[in-house]
Amino acid sequence: MFLVGLTGGIACGKSTASAIFEERGIQVVDSDAIAREVVQPGEHAYTKLRAEFGDEFFDDENGGVLRREKLGKVVFADSDKRRRLNAITHPEIRKRILLRLLRHFVNGERFVVMDVPLFFEVGYHRFIKKVVVMDCDEQTQLARLMARDGMSEEDAKARIRSQMPMEEKRKLATYLIDNDGSREDTAKQIHEVIDQLEASLLPFVVRDQKVSEFRFYTVSTDKASNDPCEDEYIKPPVTLVPIQFLRMIVKSLSLFALLVASAMADSCLHCICLHESGCKPIGCHMDVGSLSCGYYQIKMPYYEDCGQPGKRAGESTETAWKRCADDYSCATQCVQNYINRYSRFCEGVGSCQRMSRLHNGGPSGCKYSSTEGYWNAIHSCCGCS
Repeated sequence: MFLVGLTGGIACGKSTASAIFEERGIQVVDSDAIAREVVQPGEHAYTKLRAEFGDEFFDDENGGVLRREKLGKVVFADSDKRRRLNAITHPEIRKRILLRLLRHFVNGERFVVMDVPLFFEVGYHRFIKKVVVMDCDEQTQLARLMARDGMSEEDAKARIRSQMPMEEKRKLATYLIDNDGSREDTAKQIHEVIDQLEASLLPFVVRDQKVSEFRFYTVSTDKASNDPCEDEYIKPPVTLVPIQFLRMIVKSLSLFALLVASAMADSCLHCICLHESGCKPIGCHMDVGSLSCGYYQIKMPYYEDCGQPGKRAGESTETAWKRCADDYSCATQCVQNYINRYSRFCEGVGSCQRMSRLHNGGPSGCKYSSTEGYWNAIHSCCGCS
């Protein structure tokens, strides 16, 4: 089974696309629907949201349901509140996405579509090769959003600005769907994409119908990638030897780890990012996704955690990996991996102060007071706690 990403700007037609995929019998994992599930009364995220934001955002006369529109207006106007909301809901959403994917894998699906509005912002494109991006004219997008959600033009524009610009999403698309026309026009384009995906020779598992044994094959018709983060391509047709099969598993588990990992104090990572960029917020895009920290200056200690073979002397003030440093999620993932590696020295991270110490000092971060100055600098620069 392989995964296909489905994303696009708000009100650009992702729901329409999902419906068309489902009409063709393709399984779709809808992250928006899951996001609504995890904030229902009785859910873990619901309890934490109520404690964090207060009773005013819950309708006790209607079963205590979350007033989504009211909370939405608040968090989209306040990046700090938005980070707090994401820190509560995103881990629960990722866990539920994982369960859906595992179920479809067990059921033997050939491929599954992941409908994720912030697909690029949270870094899923690093694990999913094929991405369908729904696109439409800016004025059409604005008009649809205002009509759909009853928003004023000002609020609708603010909501659109809170996401990654469509220009950047278009560049990252494998399949770009023009949704300015009729549903029939959109459906025709998506059916063509489905036909290509069904004929795809992406890595997949073929199950032997006779017994419960599996035969594994990997085939790729793509050209070799220049991305140092990618594994070497295996030319078709090749039957997997154990090490190649293990590489496939590791690649898949990397995505699952991203989905289920609890977010590491996003606001703290944002503060570290601000500090490293000289207290200038440009590039620290924590407001567009819980795992995004923009163009983070990855210094020498992060080489190994970003997949590089080792450290190079004399480059402590330079970016360790330009391709990764310019990626919306790769940089932050490197920081998270690095901090996780040394968190055992702090008996778990636990606080932004400890996280900043580990970021600066690795295994020495929580043992010595020499990193206190680094924390004080972050605190005075960004006001983190």
